[in-house]
Amino acid sequence: MIFRFGTFELDDALQELREEGSVVDLQPKVLQLLLVLIRNRERVLSQEELLSAVWPDTAVEPTSLRRLVKILREALYDDATNPQIIATQRGKGLRFIASVAEIAGVIEQGRDSDPFLGRGEARRTLASAAARCRAGSGGLVVLFGESGVGKSRLLLEFEPELHAAGFQIYTSYCHEGPGAQALWPWAQVLRQPLVEPSVEILERYFAGVLPEVVHLVPEWRSYAPRSEAHIPWRESTPPEQARFQLFDAIWKFMSSCAEARPVAILIEDFHWADETSLALLRFIAPQLSRSKVLLVVTCREEAVTDLRSFLEMSQVSGGTLCRLQGLTSEESKDFLRVLLGDRVAECDMEALHELTRGNPLFLKELAQLPSSEIANHLPPIVQEAMSRRIERLPQTSQDVLRVAAILGREFSLATLARATGLEPLDVAQALHEPAQAKVIEEPLSALGTYSFEHALFREAIISRIPVAKRLSIHYRVAEALEETRADDPEIWPQLARHFGEAGPRGAERAFEYRMREGARALQLLAWESAVQAFRTALRILDEAAVPDSRRRRCDVLLALGRAYWQCGASQDARDCFLSCIDIARTLERWEIFAEAALGLVIESSSIGKNLSESLRLIEEVYRDFGESDTDICVRIENQLAILYFASPMHDPIVLAERALARARRVGNLDLLSRVLSTMALVCGTSGAKHEQFKKANEALQVAEIGGDPEQLQRARVQRVMALLGLGEVDAAVLDLERLFADVERHPNHYFRWMGLQLSATIGTLLGKFDIAQRDARAALAIGEPFFHDAAKGAYGIQSFALACFEGRFEELAAIVSDDCKFLSPTAAQAYRACQLWMAGEKEEARRIYESFVSNGIETFPEDWGRMTAWIRVADLAVVFRDAEVARSLYAKISPDADGTLAIWSTLNEGSAHRVLGRLAAVQDQKDRAREHFENAIAANQRMNAKPWLALTQCDYAELLLRGTPRVRDIDQVYLLLKSARLISEGLSSALLSQRIDQIERKLRGSPHFTKT
Repeated sequence: MIFRFGTFELDDALQELREEGSVVDLQPKVLQLLLVLIRNRERVLSQEELLSAVWPDTAVEPTSLRRLVKILREALYDDATNPQIIATQRGKGLRFIASVAEIAGVIEQGRDSDPFLGRGEARRTLASAAARCRAGSGGLVVLFGESGVGKSRLLLEFEPELHAAGFQIYTSYCHEGPGAQALWPWAQVLRQPLVEPSVEILERYFAGVLPEVVHLVPEWRSYAPRSEAHIPWRESTPPEQARFQLFDAIWKFMSSCAEARPVAILIEDFHWADETSLALLRFIAPQLSRSKVLLVVTCREEAVTDLRSFLEMSQVSGGTLCRLQGLTSEESKDFLRVLLGDRVAECDMEALHELTRGNPLFLKELAQLPSSEIANHLPPIVQEAMSRRIERLPQTSQDVLRVAAILGREFSLATLARATGLEPLDVAQALHEPAQAKVIEEPLSALGTYSFEHALFREAIISRIPVAKRLSIHYRVAEALEETRADDPEIWPQLARHFGEAGPRGAERAFEYRMREGARALQLLAWESAVQAFRTALRILDEAAVPDSRRRRCDVLLALGRAYWQCGASQDARDCFLSCIDIARTLERWEIFAEAALGLVIESSSIGKNLSESLRLIEEVYRDFGESDTDICVRIENQLAILYFASPMHDPIVLAERALARARRVGNLDLLSRVLSTMALVCGTSGAKHEQFKKANEALQVAEIGGDPEQLQRARVQRVMALLGLGEVDAAVLDLERLFADVERHPNHYFRWMGLQLSATIGTLLGKFDIAQRDARAALAIGEPFFHDAAKGAYGIQSFALACFEGRFEELAAIVSDDCKFLSPTAAQAYRACQLWMAGEKEEARRIYESFVSNGIETFPEDWGRMTAWIRVADLAVVFRDAEVARSLYAKISPDADGTLAIWSTLNEGSAHRVLGRLAAVQDQKDRAREHFENAIAANQRMNAKPWLALTQCDYAELLLRGTPRVRDIDQVYLLLKSARLISEGLSSALLSQRIDQIERKLRGSPHFTKT
């Protein structure tokens, strides 16, 4: 509907305010306010009603409404002191007082003068999907058919039905050809619901990926805190996680828009969508059925095979493939009667229907030709018909249309004028006759965008442009775009394409814009688009004479390696990094060498390859790079420390301390916090528990000052582990709660996974087995897709301990074979031997045990998993009474005596004194063992580590019963077992019950038992 008042008219369907035919540039919220006032002009609207109508899903201050009213009055030239359009009634609200006339709008009339007939089945499919969506079960409808069959027209006619059903409608399209930025159609959708988002809304939905989203929708930059922050290449965040976070945030935002009213998202020409847009469709599709979001995409018939696979893969409930076919014979005849009027007798309608199969566009074009010229071939005859229509236009119009066709399906008057070298008025006049001939569609305002009536018109024009002429036009178009929009990232892909199509003279600028395009795609997490851009840049270097090509090749290979790694193409990434290293070494570009070497380290670790080559390269660049106090040097030292930490051949402490000293001099707070976290990491495995806490605490303080959410969460994880290592469980629980709050505000899958692991660890430590099991499973579900080996190994350690405590011994074999195999080889063998012993296969358990301790535990790899192996080997040394191994392990674990036995973030077995006591007992050092057990009991009681307290009491009781116990020993055993029994019954632990029963049988056999 169009509401006309004074010199203005408001088009409801097109969401436009026009003054004497020219569009008034207003923000959507201002237009929405005007529409609410006009529709309710018979009464006064209160402030509360207006706030609810304009911001249905958001709580905003009244000042926001006052600001919109001021903007609206200025646009309508309405004086608040003497209003002619909007009157304020003090204490009551606002009322629209101008006289309004209602007329049928563009949508009601139909923008296309061609008749709209038939389509009954397709319309019923869309109506049914809309009805399900209103009931709370949204879905995906893929509307496909051959070019010209009327997909866009059907959507246009369907929009009023959606409006009447109360839908919010957001429309978008995929840019034709390779000239669009990644995620273009989705960016257009995001721009429509909320052009002025509040900081609270952005933080709620996009906190973890705010910089990426601001790159996608630059209009949001002023509303986004820290949106200008530099986005480094994600060295620590797995690409799947980063992509998941972005897609998840976009979907949550879209679905939230449908909470008040159902949403219909209509995207045309999805056959031109980029790979990242297709990936987002795959992500969204399975979730539509649980929302009030209806997504309709159109595509050409030849592309539907891929879209069909999306439906099958996502298993969308209610997902529909809707094939739009041509008109029936009778519908074709009705179409031609309306289209041709009196001229209909001149054509053979039945023959036209048979030839076109009822395609409306083909019918329309062929009906203009004499019957004698219609051949039995389509679509060439259609293209010929279109070409003839164009050839009947004045030569000036044809010349302008050639440039317009190169520009794209849509084009602006200003850009076309620059590209043709004509005055805008002359261009407008040249476009008038093509508009009359229905070759192009004129905009509703002078500043609007022209478009070709159909893509086939554009294709017909381009196919007839000579190659030399086409090169020249591409160059002129590129220069015209560059003159006005070179700083607009969204136009870089088009500039790259046009300069690239312009031949050798455009090669250098095509290369530069491809590099910009690829860098932006990385910022948008559109890895596939980045790969395509950088590969094209390499091809330009291969085919054209671009200055300084060797240096530029080095830059492209580095960027392409990063993009490949993000895509999961590990071998391609590796090849690019190695090629980049070779060139950088010869050019002595040591910083690029370092970046490529760091990239190779990350690539190697992501696919589990031997890191020796990566380590060699990092060490080489570290030697050649010099002792400079720069960010890159700190990153190299920090990465080396981490590699040394994971390697059995190096001590990471010295290098970590050097990196820390350099980071303090450099002064980059985010980098300093990261290095401090690395320092805490390596200290945690060297027995320096207090130093670990000190560094983790400082890392947290620095991260709080720097404000980077990722560094803050990393430091908090390290501090929770440090506190658990010191036995400060209550403080660790408080820090863990803060970590979860941080992750909720700034989603990060890695730290959510770590947090859940730590929660499971604390649950097991405190005997809250149900919570531990729940959080261990949740951690596996989150971590397995992104950190497969580490997540499975951690789950194996946690599951083994829980299954033992709860008496699920029959599950241990599966846990060991399925999950514990992802641990270090020694730890995996130790778990296997423990499982066999508990299953009664003691000889096989002994054989495996002896095979990996035969050379002494000094030969165990001194890597990050050594504590896991030591603890399980200690269990085996006790059951096999192996005093030699017990002596070696005692020396290894003694530095942790006053702390806890923490296995990374996955398990904490309480006070280290317990294991030390058991090892001392194997060595027949009974007094030392007694001292350790008493210390362990006190420490576990302080921590409320009930399972480990009961186990310690059992171990102590067994020690006291060894040999010939004294009467007072028997009394103490009785008290220890009584306490352990109470704990066991409270925990319902089968493991503890069995051990207590075994010890009680020994107690009853003691000669002093009857005397107590």
